[in-house]
Amino acid sequence: MRMKSQNGREAERLKALHAYDILDTPSELEFDNLTALAAQICQTPIALISLLDQTRQWFKSKVGLTVSETPKSIAFCLHTIQSDLPLVVEDALLDKRFANNPLVMGEPNIRCYVGVPLIVPSGHRIGSLCVIAPVPMQLTEGQIKTLQALSRQVVNLLELKRSNRLLAERKALLRSFFDSAPMMMGVVELLEDDILHLSDNAETARLFGIKPDEMQNRRASEMGVPTDHIRQWIAHYLEAQKKHQPQKFEYPHETEAGQRWLSATVVAVEHKEGQPARFAYIVEDISDRKEAKEKLKQSEQKFRAIFDGTFQFIGLLNPAGILIEANRSALEAFGVTLADVVGQPFWATPWWTHSPTLQAQLKQAISRAAQGEFVRFESKHILANETSMFIDFSIQPIVDDAGNVIMLIPEGRDISDRKRVEAEILKSLEKERELNAFKTRFITMVSHEYRTPLATILSSIDLLEYYGHCSTEQEKEEYCKQIRNSIQRMTDLLNDVLTVEKSEAGKFIFNPEPLDLKQFCQDLVTELQGNIKTEHRILLAIEGQCSQAQMDKKLMRHIFSNLISNAVKYSPQGGIIRFKVICQDQIATFCIQDQGIGIPPEAIQNLFQSFFRASNVGNIAGSGLGLSIVKRLVESHAGSISIESQLGTGTTFVVALPLKPDSLLSGA
Repeated sequence: MRMKSQNGREAERLKALHAYDILDTPSELEFDNLTALAAQICQTPIALISLLDQTRQWFKSKVGLTVSETPKSIAFCLHTIQSDLPLVVEDALLDKRFANNPLVMGEPNIRCYVGVPLIVPSGHRIGSLCVIAPVPMQLTEGQIKTLQALSRQVVNLLELKRSNRLLAERKALLRSFFDSAPMMMGVVELLEDDILHLSDNAETARLFGIKPDEMQNRRASEMGVPTDHIRQWIAHYLEAQKKHQPQKFEYPHETEAGQRWLSATVVAVEHKEGQPARFAYIVEDISDRKEAKEKLKQSEQKFRAIFDGTFQFIGLLNPAGILIEANRSALEAFGVTLADVVGQPFWATPWWTHSPTLQAQLKQAISRAAQGEFVRFESKHILANETSMFIDFSIQPIVDDAGNVIMLIPEGRDISDRKRVEAEILKSLEKERELNAFKTRFITMVSHEYRTPLATILSSIDLLEYYGHCSTEQEKEEYCKQIRNSIQRMTDLLNDVLTVEKSEAGKFIFNPEPLDLKQFCQDLVTELQGNIKTEHRILLAIEGQCSQAQMDKKLMRHIFSNLISNAVKYSPQGGIIRFKVICQDQIATFCIQDQGIGIPPEAIQNLFQSFFRASNVGNIAGSGLGLSIVKRLVESHAGSISIESQLGTGTTFVVALPLKPDSLLSGA
């Protein structure tokens, strides 16, 4: 890691050295004077300006030495540039670093060496200014400080020459641009009766039919050059300055080939006695540009007609998503003007104020499109009047020849009608799917639920047919009772199915009438308790004014007969069924609570689906239609039903119904 760091520093030092473009250049008097002065001040026969590149020590200036370079590996200068301080060696033979150095053992027989590093403004040490003697010496502090001052002068000289070189290069570059520019350029001086051409480029000379060098520092009258154009340019400039108007102006110019359009720009570059006297000018032939601009204008008009004529919402964005343009369809659809939205991030315009989700979608889509990706998505948009619109969005990136995204084109179509049709189709398909599922469940249920009563009927008939002659009247009556019960069970099942079918088809009839709810519940409990053949007990409790209600008595009977019968069916022998009715604030709340097997938590949400039965019912008979019908009948009363249950403890059904008919639905 340390070696890499040293290599990196050396690479930077060499880069700083090569920036001066000084290596292998001829000797120059300015540098030679500095080395001579160093030798004289230090009283040494040898003085050098030494520069270290990759492999060698090269001498830009030398006194008392004939060679121009030495290998870098043996150079004293290599040690000098390791520090900002001077390197002082009073006797090289006594210094273990240099005692065996070839430059000590042989020519130039170095014994005394004093070197000062050349430190350039970047901080790099690119070489040294040094003095050498073949005998041991000790320089004074003043001599060493003078040597340091001279080293700074060497660096200043290097900087000056680099600046002059760069200045010359820039001047040559500007001259090259000036001479090769495809437009008229020059500097003129305004005289009382003439125009003095100080500097003109080749295009100006070509226009006037004169060689460029023949125009320099020549009067227009001497060259036969018309001054009308130039005076016109200057007059326009002076007038524009007074009125603080743009200095560029365009005008038609008649030529043998026809009319051309010129654009002139003039600026004063020198004043005399407070008045502009010398002017720089640039004149372009903009005929092709004018023609292209006119064609572009026509194209823009056609584009605008198409842009505004389309029924789709179209805009133009920069790569950052800022809105540049929008068509009439988009502006009219959302009730805004272009001034309301232009210059804003597309996702933050007033269009989408009521649709934060869509704003986030647009921001993400624009970010992806700015990377060159074509993006398309559908989204729901909430309008200011709280109505909704579905929009099919696409964002197309436009790229240049280099593959850079230069523009984004968002496009949107109102697909609300299509979405409504799709929703209706999906709704129909879902309804058909549910109907098919209902049919499947119905067939499964019928095949299962009818099997037992049919088997009972068949077996009872067989017994009557084959053993009726030897059966007692009581036995025959029992067989007939089994047949009647089985038929009743099948009839009840069919009635349940027909009830569900009527509800599905919208043919369910709801007829509310005045009802004494208290008396109704008492009669219902008395009837159900009398029909129960088990030891279950139904306990009724009524609170509030429940005498006056308007409900469909037939449907009410079906609702609570089913719920109470279920409570009995799923409760243990001798269990108590609590039926509580509370009438308060025009609402009748019915609670049917049992101490039965309970309902698994995962089954509660499906309990009101047709043919659904919980997993813990075992062999308890049932079709899975009862609760589905109850829920529909409750909803026909504009009521609600809910369940609370715990496995092994019991279940409570809570039905809430309005007492008055003005809040009821007129039909299911």
